[in-house]
Amino acid sequence: MSAYPDFHELARLLRAVAQNQEEQLKNQRKIMSALDSLNAAVTRLQASVDAAVTVLNTPHPTDAAVQAAADAVNAQSDRLDNAVNPPAPVPPPSQ
Repeated sequence: MSAYPDFHELARLLRAVAQNQEEQLKNQRKIMSALDSLNAAVTRLQASVDAAVTVLNTPHPTDAAVQAAADAVNAQSDRLDNAVNPPAPVPPPSQ
């Protein structure tokens, strides 16, 4: 047994560590991007809800205004839901 370290093995281990760190950084970037997207979607939903509350707090909101506010909240809610739980891909029709 040699008193010297196996430099080839050390180099292989260092490459493996570097590759693992690179993969972890990529995963962290994906997570941060997803969190940014989620934050933006929640902000849009909050703005829609705030607008709906403003409509509902008016003394005599019209039915159309209430419906428009509800539609805006529902649309943003659907977008948020689709961002969190994307719909399953539709398979191409068979020929």
